[in-house]
Amino acid sequence: MALATAAGDRGLELLGRRLRVVALLEQGDTVAALAETEAFARTAEAFRQPLFSWFVPLWRGLRAYLNGDLAEMARRADEVAEIGALADSRNARTLSIVAHHWVTMETGAAAAFEEVTSAMTELPELAGGNPQTVLDLFPNAADEPRTRAAMDNAAAVLAEVPVDSEYLSNLCLAAWGVVERLHTGAAEVLYELLAPHADRFAVDGIAVASHGSVSRWLGALAQVLGRHPVAERHFEDALAANRRAVSPLNVAHTQRQYGELLAGQGRAAEASAQLTAARDAYRAMGLTAWAAVADGLLSPAETDAGDAVFRPDGDVWLLSYAGVAVRLRASKGLRDIASLLANPGKEIHALDLVGAPTGGDLGPVLDDTARTAYRRRLTELEERIAEASSLGDLAAAERATLERDRLVEALTAAYGLGGRPRRTGDPAERARSTVTWRIRDALARVEKAHPALGRHLRAAIRTGTYCVYDPETPPRWRLTS
Repeated sequence: MALATAAGDRGLELLGRRLRVVALLEQGDTVAALAETEAFARTAEAFRQPLFSWFVPLWRGLRAYLNGDLAEMARRADEVAEIGALADSRNARTLSIVAHHWVTMETGAAAAFEEVTSAMTELPELAGGNPQTVLDLFPNAADEPRTRAAMDNAAAVLAEVPVDSEYLSNLCLAAWGVVERLHTGAAEVLYELLAPHADRFAVDGIAVASHGSVSRWLGALAQVLGRHPVAERHFEDALAANRRAVSPLNVAHTQRQYGELLAGQGRAAEASAQLTAARDAYRAMGLTAWAAVADGLLSPAETDAGDAVFRPDGDVWLLSYAGVAVRLRASKGLRDIASLLANPGKEIHALDLVGAPTGGDLGPVLDDTARTAYRRRLTELEERIAEASSLGDLAAAERATLERDRLVEALTAAYGLGGRPRRTGDPAERARSTVTWRIRDALARVEKAHPALGRHLRAAIRTGTYCVYDPETPPRWRLTS
């Protein structure tokens, strides 16, 4: 910037200021970064070139995001596209889409998935590397079987994420999806990748938005892994860092996740302090869906002692069993389980749960090349297990055994009766896979929040082409308000 100023090169000066904005945000120095954006604005205004001017509303949208003002962020995203169009800037168009994506993701993750999928068809550079890499780990992705496969093979999938300026943001985005699904294998991989960057802030693009302190996602991943003291330290670090960074939205997100951890440990007073602060902050920002989640974790409703409850309650689900009530974020898997609870002992076809999909048979799930690769990998893993066991390296043996077991599970799912390959695209098979994954995901979430109910449901529910809830003695379920 100093050299550009001395040379009178305004274009080069603006490039230097742009790089400095991102660098300051990555260090958590939001005040200095926003001051730099205003210095950029003054220089760009004097330059009077749309090619540079669209950065100004982009960064004012970032400021709105950090404050939780998503409506303002959306307005600024539109302004980015309008000014960028005057310069025929594809980059402006891309970042406008990304900014809108952040707005949608904070207010409705399923809609955000559809939005970003459509955007990547138009602008494949949004994905970076393999266009499916980030999508396969996206929060609330619609294609659950593919998402599950990606999470089961997270090490290979994440190895495709380029280590560039988007790296930390992409890893935090993946962490969001993994934490939603409580996938321990993928959480372990992501934790190891993010741990060296605990003191950094994850910035998306040229400062479109910020995940805040990386420590927040390390805390959430550690919680999924059952490492509660480690998770608590990360959340404390993230709270302090996000407060220093003057990011009310990221502070509220950290308080909500921290409160959930404390509530799960039975530390009611501490959990209440975090969750109340998060709920009140969300309400002040107008983020009603997040406020409902925090409120649900804060104060489960009273229920009749003789009833078991499994029903939607606004934006969350109310679950009560054995005198303990909790609330969980809504999911399709919870809806599937409720359908089974309403019909104890009755087998329900997966197509009836998921809704009959369209499309014909597209061939075997695994072709010859894939089967050969799977067999080769199984042989390698067996050799690795044997070698690690002989050397007394129990941790390495356990990791290889876990990967082998997951690979065997994937192969089992790929073959039907008599060892015949399952056919991809078959409606019944797609429904079976989708519903099985949704219900397993929901059961994992229930077990985490309400262990007794989780054990009951896991013992009583069978999944497959036909699904059934068949307990020895079904409780009296209340499934509606």
